[in-house]
Amino acid sequence: MPVVPGRHELRLLFENTVSKEFAKVERDVIVPPAGEFGLSSVLLARKAFRAAPPPGGPSRAFQIGDVQLYPLGGRAAPEKERIFLFFQILNPPPTISAAGRIEAEILKDGGSVLRVAAPVSRFAESGNVLLELPTEVLPAGSYRLRAAIREADGREAASAETPLEIAAEPGPPTWVIAQKTPPPYDPYYAYALGIQGLELGEAEAALPLLGRAHANDARNVDYGLGYARALLARKEPAKARAVLLRFTDREPGNSALWKTLGRAAADEADFRNAAAWFERASALEPRAVDILNALGDCRLALGDAAAAAEAWAKSLALDPGQEEIRKKLSAIK
Repeated sequence: MPVVPGRHELRLLFENTVSKEFAKVERDVIVPPAGEFGLSSVLLARKAFRAAPPPGGPSRAFQIGDVQLYPLGGRAAPEKERIFLFFQILNPPPTISAAGRIEAEILKDGGSVLRVAAPVSRFAESGNVLLELPTEVLPAGSYRLRAAIREADGREAASAETPLEIAAEPGPPTWVIAQKTPPPYDPYYAYALGIQGLELGEAEAALPLLGRAHANDARNVDYGLGYARALLARKEPAKARAVLLRFTDREPGNSALWKTLGRAAADEADFRNAAAWFERASALEPRAVDILNALGDCRLALGDAAAAAEAWAKSLALDPGQEEIRKKLSAIK
């Protein structure tokens, strides 16, 4: 999940390998800037309770601080049952912590049909708001749930909304299978921050983070690849190659390893090794046009125009819209 502040779009694509049907889920994920007052996204759960987090160790799936949630699948709640509302108050000013009010309201056709309120002070210490909603009184249908924080004088200071479906025949309860959250000292966090820095084009900031993750777990190929990518962005291909060569015996089937080694060798004008490594990557990912394009560049640099044309022709067959590759191919025919 993103840890860099901003609005992110999360897309999940599921394939039924038997019927070849696909299902897609898209969600916005908002990571607020540090220190800014606001509300988190609203989560709905069929079951929730207070649970002491394991001291200093990994927490359970959907445990946030001292709150354990069993979330609603598809935001659909069963008819004639209560549900739970959870959100976090982020960096509340002292006036709101002391005298602010929380309001949770369920709306239907623009009108309020159910309202629950509580003082902010009840949750000020942890910032984790958990409210039980008496939705058993609502008939099946589509609703919207709105959570708001109000000042002592009633003015609205922040709010968040989510759709809610009350279903007469809901689906089965959600099952949760997830890895435990790594403890705070785990190098994964430096790796995650570093990779997102790279994606944002901030190689200078990403390099020490990815270097730290790799130094803490030098056998992890993902950390090694991340560190090598940062080194390549800093124009240090020899160091990137040295990092990656340690993994070749243990990761022969890792196409990203061979592709990144190919990039490092090409950046050093070692086109013979670069072509060999891109060929290994292409054998593992035959439909990856970026690998085929890089392979064609290396073969042309080695003076083998026919082999370059072969790689680029394969790439164009997979993605005909590549005008630059089409020009390269035309230039050598």
